[in-house]
Amino acid sequence: MKLPKKIQIGIYTFTVKVVDEVRISKDDEATSCGCIRYLTPGDGEVWPDYAKPLTIELWKALPDNLMEETLVHEILHGIWWGRGLDHLTRHSEEFLITTLSEGLLDVLQRNDMRIGGLSSDA
Repeated sequence: MKLPKKIQIGIYTFTVKVVDEVRISKDDEATSCGCIRYLTPGDGEVWPDYAKPLTIELWKALPDNLMEETLVHEILHGIWWGRGLDHLTRHSEEFLITTLSEGLLDVLQRNDMRIGGLSSDA
């Protein structure tokens, strides 16, 4: 799947990286399908503290359909953060983002629509 190298979310530009392993934190033993890393509003620190800011990481072992879904999921996290909704609980955020990303991708696929910049080309 061809992915964009950068994605603009509001005023922020995120670098998209396909990586061997995605860990939400450096102490996390489990890997994830994807992760977005951004600056914490107000204090200028990076979340998590070891990460480079403004990056979307995607696990390279994902098949194309899950890669696309994970990218949409992480973009929605970026919108959530960029619009200041991060004051809500992490559990609420993850539930809503997962529900919206799956629903949005379903609508796009059922209506033969593609997300700009994504293609199934290698």
